[in-house]
Parts: sequence; C-alpha cells; structure tokens
Amino acid sequence: MTKTILQYETKNELLERYEIEFKIKGLVACKPDTFLTNEMKVYEKNLDDHSFSILVSSDGETNDDAIDIASQKLNMYLDFYNLFFDGALEIDDEGKPFSVAKVKGGNVIEESFAIHLDVGPFFLITEDIKETAIDVLTVLSKSQNSYLRVAADYNRRASLEQEGTNEFIHLFIALEALYAHDEERAEIQYKFANRIATLLGKDKDNRKSLRERARKLYGLRSKIVHGSAKFNAENIEDAVDWVKESILRFLILSDKHPDFKHKDIIKMIEDAMLENDLREKLREESEDLVKTMEETKTKAKKEIDNAEKKESEKN
Repeated sequence: MTKTILQYETKNELLERYEIEFKIKGLVACKPDTFLTNEMKVYEKNLDDHSFSILVSSDGETNDDAIDIASQKLNMYLDFYNLFFDGALEIDDEGKPFSVAKVKGGNVIEESFAIHLDVGPFFLITEDIKETAIDVLTVLSKSQNSYLRVAADYNRRASLEQEGTNEFIHLFIALEALYAHDEERAEIQYKFANRIATLLGKDKDNRKSLRERARKLYGLRSKIVHGSAKFNAENIEDAVDWVKESILRFLILSDKHPDFKHKDIIKMIEDAMLENDLREKLREESEDLVKTMEETKTKAKKEIDNAEKKESEKN
C-alpha cells in the first residue's frame, strides 16, 4: 500500500509514532490534503464509490495501544462533525480494513493490519470548519471539559437512535451535561431553562419563549424518565437544535477561556442573565461555529442534491 507519511517534530527531533489509516465510506466533499487537526489528515478519496481515508497519528507502546488512542481521537472528531449535519456518523465493526504503520524519521519501520472499521453514512466538508481557530481535539481532551465530551457523545448517540423516546432522553443527557455542573442539583429545572434562554436567545421575546419551552420540555423529560408520560415526536425538534448550538457555543467559550472549569462557564451565563451588555458579548463571543454550522448545512444540501441529480442521470 502506498502511504503518505506525516512528520511531527518535537525539539527538532522526529518522533517514533504510529499512523493509522481509517477507511471511511460516505459522500465526500473535501480536499485529499485537508488537515482536520495536526494529528489527523484526509489524504485520499475516491469519488466513484464516495470513499476516503483519514490518517491518524497516534502514540502507544503497541499496535493495540495506538489503535485505541487513534479510535478515541477519531470518535471525538466524529462527535464534533456530527454537529454540522443532520445525518448520523457511526463506526461499525465491519467494513474495509485499516492499516497500522510505525514510522520514524518519515520512514515506515513496521507495518501490520488490524481490526476492521467502517464509518458511514458520512458527508464531510472540511474547508469551512478547519478555518476556525479552535483545535477541537485539544479542547475536548482537557480533563475539565469531560462534560463537553459527554454532551457531544450523547448527541451522536441520539442521532443513531431508531426509537424516539431513547433519542429524546439522550438529547436531554447532553443538555444536562452542559447546563448543570456536578455541584448543583437544587432548582435545576429553573436554572436549566434560564441558562438555555440566556445563551441561545436572540432577543427578549425569544428568550422568554425559549425559557417557557425549556421548562415544559424538562418537565416532560422528568415524566418520561419516571414512566408517567409518553414521548411525542413534536417535542424533539427544540432539543435537537438546542443541543447542537449549545455544544458549539460551549466549545468556543472553553477554547477562549482555557483556564475555565465547567462551573466558571456556567457562572458567565448566570452573570449574563442580569447584564444585557454581558449577554450580548457572550453570544457574540460564541457565535463563530454556529455560523459555520448554518453555512455548512446549506452547502451540504446543495452537494447532496447535485450528487443525487448525477446519480439519477446515470440511471
């Protein structure tokens, strides 16, 4: 197999590392040389079968260690990408194999083949997302941001669910991971609704509406969990939108305030409830990825429509 070898420098010395090539299936809209992060690269694609490969550089003493670390990184990035599109991203245990190469000084010194992975369906646009200043893997990997990993993970789990009640509960786990920190549980329904309205509300009327809808939705969540109410599909639209926008805003805030713990960001939101200028500053400060999400969804729809049109013309 022909491989593109990436070089990583630390103190002017090339490290000995593993490089894991994940074969991914799905609709492709990315340049082969696009870097997702400094440790992850899209380097090969095939438009005929909508497949592409991601190369992940990984530490580890053995192949298994390296595969485990690389899989964790890939999962975190799939959690992130899942926020930008309506489809679900999933790693299955079947599909084309991926290769594991051990490299030093840019040269392959050992190569083997490991378990089978496949990711799909997948629509990937990287050009807009990679332009953001945020290093997603760095932010998600920080110990104080474990709540963000939980939220992103449960958002992707929700999108994979076939049953509406389970999807709804997964979405609420994500929202609670964001809007309630470990040290508080009292009056959480009231705090939950106010914090969502403060961070996501566009103006006074919108905040008032969001607050009321969030309270009702939280009440429904509690009844469903305790078996005293049934899920209605109409209730899920707000939760889907709130989760994605909230995770993106928390990601930006965590990146811009790297020393802040979860409760510090919550305090920023609490303070913004009382100060109009601070509230507007908070929303403006966390706006970048939300705009990217909206633009990317528009581009994704166009690409999908074009692909479907070409496919129908072939048939």
